[in-house]
Amino acid sequence: MATLTLRLPEDTQARLRQVAQQRLLSRNQLREELALLALTQFDAEPRFRAGAARGSVQAGLRLLDKLDAAPRAGRNRCTIRRGHAVPKNDIGSHRVV
Repeated sequence: MATLTLRLPEDTQARLRQVAQQRLLSRNQLREELALLALTQFDAEPRFRAGAARGSVQAGLRLLDKLDAAPRAGRNRCTIRRGHAVPKNDIGSHRVV
């Protein structure tokens, strides 16, 4: 494992400390989660763009219409626990960060 020195403004450090306490994580665990989230987003963008280039506009609009017609209660809500998402909706979809 490597060591990283990160210089942040005091107010940013204080806010991150609060986030870590609220999530019951150490500050190092929080930094690791945030780094993994950034890398996941970075890795997902090319896949998304490639899929969008291959996709059908009509199929995408049909999917959005289907999503709009679905009940809203509980949609896209999940509890994140140390890098894993636990689904809380009826559909059962979830994200892992």
